[in-house]
Amino acid sequence: MKLTIVIPAYNEEQAVASIIERTAAARETILAQSPVEDVDVIVVSDGSTDRTAEIAARYDDVRVIVFERNRGYGAAIKRGFEESSGELVGFLDADGTCDPNFFATLCTALLEENASVAIGSRMGPQSRMPAVRRIGNRIYALILSALSNKVVTDTASGMRVIRRDVLPQLYPLPDGLHFTPAMSARVLMDDRLTIVERPMPYEERIGESKLHVLRDGMRFFRTIFEMSLMWRPAKLFLSAAMFCLAAMTLLAAHPIEMWLTVGRLQEDMIYRLLFCSLLGTFGMTLLSAGVVCEQLHRLWGSRPRPSTFSAASLDRLYSFA
Repeated sequence: MKLTIVIPAYNEEQAVASIIERTAAARETILAQSPVEDVDVIVVSDGSTDRTAEIAARYDDVRVIVFERNRGYGAAIKRGFEESSGELVGFLDADGTCDPNFFATLCTALLEENASVAIGSRMGPQSRMPAVRRIGNRIYALILSALSNKVVTDTASGMRVIRRDVLPQLYPLPDGLHFTPAMSARVLMDDRLTIVERPMPYEERIGESKLHVLRDGMRFFRTIFEMSLMWRPAKLFLSAAMFCLAAMTLLAAHPIEMWLTVGRLQEDMIYRLLFCSLLGTFGMTLLSAGVVCEQLHRLWGSRPRPSTFSAASLDRLYSFA
């Protein structure tokens, strides 16, 4: 069994030599501590304007792919996967934050648990992730876990191992930095795919970060939402509808009680009931949208429908209607 490690690099001249040397040195550990029998390394220079590609080309035991222009983090990884030959494909960031020796743990976990994807979680006790990013990752993990009914702790880890034969099921995936949360969401939303996590050591990066907390954070959130809407529309629509109907019930309780006991309503309560009627209408509209999405999902023959409580509830509603 062969592992191909892809290292995407964009203007990482300060760190690329170190990560290549550490990855080469980790070969012995990976071979000794996992079922992997061979390891090769591919570095993809993603339109770097510094000396990243030049430095990487100095190493004879590493294959270097050079993009003339910047195509994106995900595009670099996917190109590395295309050029790889291993039954297992993995990647890690070029910024020195991840320990290449940890591939031994990920490969072992992937094969022992017969998982589709193994993730090195940066949320463990040995992580030195900045506090802002740690909080953001926990929020994304909670949202994705709630939408998928599966537990995940790190949605955007930059160190993973994937079985080559599941790549067609994972694609399409985006070209940008949101490649990793999109992959996590894709695996968690599909009942055919499984994910395993292991806490890994995580260090401060070398050089300047390419991640913009607010801009990329919103992009990560949008990616999770879009994947949920594509693969678990019932849960998303049913949750929103239940929220609207619950809010309608709470707001309408007092005016209804007054009408039943006194026989009249104050003027402001009339407007309150009008607002409640809007909430109820919106909630029923969301339920209807969920039913339509579920039926469209069913007609999409190439994709299996997840057997979730939300989907079953909308099925019963659709049958009753």
